[in-house]
Amino acid sequence: MRDRYSRDDILEILGRGNVFLAQEGEEAIGFIYVSVSERNNVIDLSPPPDKRCGLLDEIGAYIKPDAEARGWGRGCYSAFSFCASNGIDRVHVDFETANPFANRFWPKRFDPMLLSVRRPINRNINDPVV
Repeated sequence: MRDRYSRDDILEILGRGNVFLAQEGEEAIGFIYVSVSERNNVIDLSPPPDKRCGLLDEIGAYIKPDAEARGWGRGCYSAFSFCASNGIDRVHVDFETANPFANRFWPKRFDPMLLSVRRPINRNINDPVV
């Protein structure tokens, strides 16, 4: 579940990046938000300072649930074209594996770089994960 953002929080976040709308006719069906990392970041494996990295972070991307199957992936290419025309040769995205749409969408378009796992601390280390 996403964190709740106030209107002011969202406006401040949007001011730091670039928003690309996915449209179907005149209707906005989703968006993708791209910020640019200007520094080396070990968490998202951003490159050294001589290269910039596009990041789909904070509010990331959203597609209306009834629009998921209508070729929304093509809308991402506007964001990728923006990156390419601004000297950004890679884009990083984090997503929750519990999100079934994201789990189907992103691995088809991005190469895995990191794996993060979680475990309750009150369980015996020898107990199998259920």
